[in-house]
Amino acid sequence: MSIEPYYKNGKLHYKAVVYVGRGKRITKRGFTNKTSARAWEADTTSEINKGDTICSKRTTLGEYLELWYSKDLNGAKRTVTPYTYLRYRQHLNNIIGELGHIKLNKLSIYHVFDAREVFKKRLAPLSIKHMESVLKSALRDGIGHHFTHSPLRQLKTIQIEDKEEKDIKFFEPWEQQKLLQTAKDYSYGLRTRNFTEKRPVDLRWYMRAYIARNTGLRSGEISALMWHHVDFEKEIIKVRKSVEYSSGDTQGNTKSPKTKKGTRDVHLKPSDIAELKKYKAWVGQKLLALGLSIKDTPVIFAHDGGYLHRSQVRKIWDTIVKQSGLKHRGIHCLRHSHASNLIAQNVNIKIISERLGHKSTSITWDRYGHLYPENYKEQITDALEKIDRMG
Repeated sequence: MSIEPYYKNGKLHYKAVVYVGRGKRITKRGFTNKTSARAWEADTTSEINKGDTICSKRTTLGEYLELWYSKDLNGAKRTVTPYTYLRYRQHLNNIIGELGHIKLNKLSIYHVFDAREVFKKRLAPLSIKHMESVLKSALRDGIGHHFTHSPLRQLKTIQIEDKEEKDIKFFEPWEQQKLLQTAKDYSYGLRTRNFTEKRPVDLRWYMRAYIARNTGLRSGEISALMWHHVDFEKEIIKVRKSVEYSSGDTQGNTKSPKTKKGTRDVHLKPSDIAELKKYKAWVGQKLLALGLSIKDTPVIFAHDGGYLHRSQVRKIWDTIVKQSGLKHRGIHCLRHSHASNLIAQNVNIKIISERLGHKSTSITWDRYGHLYPENYKEQITDALEKIDRMG
């Protein structure tokens, strides 16, 4: 806390500074004498100690959130990716639509509880949880600028039941085979009305499904693959980038993995190498006819030779799943299927975690631990007893 003099238009004024913790402070200027500055300082300190908010009585939550989104209130450049920034916008649209009219100094956790019940009717619990996290983060950034304490500092985001957290959808092994065969038929034109001969029509869609199922790569990671990322000699795929669509469905841009573990080499089977070589030969002929270079084209490319268009690949994937006769699941479920295949073969969880690019094995366990055999405790007991007998 301090009172500091300064001159404005040749006249002596005072400003009062009150520190609120974590390097944040509240400054009030324009006092004509020290007495009024000290009085404001004392009142503000008292409000801080009580945890009261300090903001304009006219400011609504919607106005504040728009300000927060357009300008970093902490004075530091945001480090989130463009896609995450876009997701913030989507979350804020929902929040402002339901709570934006509430005055900031009247906001309480009970308003959020009421909104939560409304959101439950049309949004998944995980989406609501992310939305509430963004709201809490935005209000924390206002400390020292609009208020001394976040009005939602005591809010705990919506709890997600274990069942919801572990609801990992995947394709059973027989479904995977049927799905890949359908994708191959689709790519070879076997399911089109105008089919006249057995010849490759568009192998991209079979290869996209094949890579997802056999490597566990995310859809964005597959879209970002270039041919120099495929090392045929070492039999690996180098995962270095991912494609995001913050600029629109047809404007794919690459981004680096979120964590160091996301940058990884994924080993391939000899049969995978054979499929990729066969596909590459087809790509070379296809691009030659289009006047494009394979060197500068993604492994799975869009019709214009660039990165895949998000809406296009979704429609094609939906068509393939529908033609397979299977229950609809997104292509990300092939990543889950890959993990479940490895678990079924008793592959070490650390190896699975590294292959999937998870930050830690705890993430892998939280996501897939329920897929492990239910008798793992008995397995541990048997193993320990064998060790005792060896001693």
